[in-house]
Formats: sequence, C-alpha cells, structure tokens
Amino acid sequence: MNYTFTTTAATTQPNDMAYNEAGKREKIVGDWLDYYFYPHYIQFIKDVGLEVNKTERVKDKQRQIAGIDYTISASLNGSSYTYNYDEKATLSDKFLNNNSLTTNCFQIGELNRYGNYQHGWGNSPKSLTTTYTLINYIYTTSASTITDVESIEKCAIYIIRKEKIKSLLEKNGIKFDDLWNIAQQAYQMGYIPKEYWKYHCKTDNFCFYFNKFLGNKPCEVLISLDWIKTNAIVCKVDKKGCKIEWNNIKK
Repeated sequence: MNYTFTTTAATTQPNDMAYNEAGKREKIVGDWLDYYFYPHYIQFIKDVGLEVNKTERVKDKQRQIAGIDYTISASLNGSSYTYNYDEKATLSDKFLNNNSLTTNCFQIGELNRYGNYQHGWGNSPKSLTTTYTLINYIYTTSASTITDVESIEKCAIYIIRKEKIKSLLEKNGIKFDDLWNIAQQAYQMGYIPKEYWKYHCKTDNFCFYFNKFLGNKPCEVLISLDWIKTNAIVCKVDKKGCKIEWNNIKK
C-alpha cells in the first residue's frame, strides 16, 4: 500500500499572504463545524452518559495558540471534565474532493516567520490540547475550493485523544519529549536522523518526515489513517446530518 505524505504547509515560503489565506480557510471550516457537526457530536456525548455543562468556540488568540479551538465542559458521576479540541484540517486544494489521503501529520518542528526553528503544534510545551478534531476528505461544491461555509459539502472527522498519539509512539520506544530533539536534528542535518528511518506507516503505523524544500522546513510525525480510524470516534458529516461509524470513546 502506498501512503500519501502530507504537510501542514501550503506554500514554499512562510509569508503573511499564506498565513492569512490559511487563517481564512480555518475560520470557514470552524463555522461549518459549529453548524453541521458539533450539535450532533454534543448529542452523542450526552447519549453515552456525560452531562454537558458548557461549550465554547474559542476566539481568543492566546488560547488558540495553546491548541484550543473548541471546548466542552462536562460531568459524570460528580466528576468534572474539560475537553480542549484542536481542529486540524487538510485544506490544500490538491486534497479537496478526493480520498487519496492516507496519513495525518503531527508537526513537531518548523521555521517561523522570524527565522527561528520552534516546536510544532504537535509537541509544543505550551499546548493545552486534550483531543484532536481531524477533518479529512473535504468535498466542496463545483467551485472545487473553499470559499465560504456553504462551499463545503461533506467531510470525514476523526476525534482522537492526544494521549492515544503519545501511547503509539511510546510503545515503539519514542518518548514524547524526544520529538523536539528529533526535529532539531532534522533541521540541522537536512534530513531525519538515520536511527529513525526504520519506522514506516505500513508496519509501525507512523513515520518521521522532514521537508527541507518548504520555507517553514516542517518536521512531522505522519500517522496512518488506518490506525487513527481504529483509535478514534469516526464521523461522516454532511449538510443532512452526522453518522458516527465507530465509537471508540471508552477505549
């Protein structure tokens, strides 16, 4: 099986125009989720026994930087829980309207717009993320791109806990705290350190990837969607409703 490697960067240079376009699309996707997805997901949470006390679309920039796009406060048997969702969508035009995506990337290092190499969102020490909302297989209207909320027809969504990602790596001998060191070495050498070449999405469910040709020099952990699907709540969402195909909430 061939695996498609994808990155979070859409352009070859980290510039303001690229950031602004990405931010615009993320805002549109967030609005779409608020209307077409989260009401169904919240009802699902209630159906499995949690009492939902509060939900919030996060608009504060500092909390967004900390990896919080949406929060759900809930309680069960007298205990309170807060779930911080970090929404990650495959928004590049080349991955819209097709189902060729076979991995999701978790960024562990990148060159910022000021020329400094920094932690990625996937391993940031400032991250408050508890759960990822992974939005894949986005299909649009005839415009074949994302222009507004109504231009999105349907998508697949995988809800997966951050601890699941950590567990996958640790079972393969990689501590979560080691990821930043791997990213720094890749940036300095221009490639992933050789001792980490042995990992492969087909056999280990993940691999490391570094792209020295992109302006932000991203270093990423690519995780097989097949593995994600068996460790997540899988939802197929369109404008008519939400179908939950796999309930992994208790695993």
